[in-house]
Amino acid sequence: MLLIAILLLPLPLTWLERKIAGHIQQRMGPMRVGWHGLLQPVADGVKLLTKSDPRNQSSQKNSSKLSELLEFFVFGAAIDFW
Repeated sequence: MLLIAILLLPLPLTWLERKIAGHIQQRMGPMRVGWHGLLQPVADGVKLLTKSDPRNQSSQKNSSKLSELLEFFVFGAAIDFW
């Protein structure tokens, strides 16, 4: 029961947050999907799941992993010296 609540609670909270931000900015907020934008969080989730992975899947796979590892170590070294 708790897991279901944790998974479903962000949907109305996201909608409410966007509505309040829209009110503060003197605009209506999300209104494109569903009645008063109630399906906007669902549409955002579908968009996120259908987006393609920005990393190159072919020849630069190893160099991409190497650059991420190098970035991690350089960042760690910068923190150590700070």
